[in-house]
Amino acid sequence: MAATWRGALKIRSFVVFALSLFLVSCGPSLPKNYGVYAVGNQGLVQLSGQRITLRGSMLNAVGGIDGPSGPQCRKLDSFIVFKQDLKADSIKVARVEFQSQMTVRDIFAARAVDINLWVPSKIIDTGIKPVEGHADMFYVTPSQPLGNGLYVVYFNSFGSIGDPSENIAYDVVIGDAKDYPSYAARISQEQHEMSAKAAALLASMNRVFNQEDFPALKDIYRPNGIALSGDELRAFTDGMRTWKETSGKVESSKIVSEKFLDNGDLGVFGLETTYEKSGVQHEELQVRRFNNDFFVISLK
Repeated sequence: MAATWRGALKIRSFVVFALSLFLVSCGPSLPKNYGVYAVGNQGLVQLSGQRITLRGSMLNAVGGIDGPSGPQCRKLDSFIVFKQDLKADSIKVARVEFQSQMTVRDIFAARAVDINLWVPSKIIDTGIKPVEGHADMFYVTPSQPLGNGLYVVYFNSFGSIGDPSENIAYDVVIGDAKDYPSYAARISQEQHEMSAKAAALLASMNRVFNQEDFPALKDIYRPNGIALSGDELRAFTDGMRTWKETSGKVESSKIVSEKFLDNGDLGVFGLETTYEKSGVQHEELQVRRFNNDFFVISLK
């Protein structure tokens, strides 16, 4: 009987020990070095952090980040913050949104200023608890699952004029980082799109000119955002016919220079066009974005 009792006790102890090992292995691994970490579908990922840029005025500074610094995941469960002499209530998590302009106060009045940064839009409710047996380490767990977005972990306030050491944010993307571009990346994308549209519109204009397919102009040429009609259309097409009689057909045409105005909504392109009779001519093409559409507004 005693042997049976001792055997049962050993089995029970082994089960408890094995269960504790299982629970430890299922939990997030812990970092060995100081830093801020995200815990998600990729396991433990260290966030590199970036400087918070301050815009606005001395009285009303607006802090923001340029965009994602790298880390992204499909799902994020929690953060682990491991920093020396850190107080738990200083840890903050926020979702950030892109702001092109904001109204700020200065000494005399409120005014609109260009921001062009990702700034906090929503503070995330979190539960913060120390990691047992690990000084200076905290679990930071959102109270609700986080949806796709760009998020930051920061300490105390988001950007400080008086204390530059606070101007660091640790960012992570849930989803695809390409959906949260910096202002510079966004401008580059828009300029690339404008250039591609200009090349396509130039080819269409040359086809209309060579084939005298003037009904197609309504989908290509809109000098004021409105298709030509009536006397304006007749005058324009008569001018194209006259120029074609003088110069001949377009044999080739290429964009040789480009510049972008009006926050990228207007593209001005230098052209080198070779005509059948008049040879090489230097021309200028202007393309404007109207909402999501692009039209030629000038070709001269």
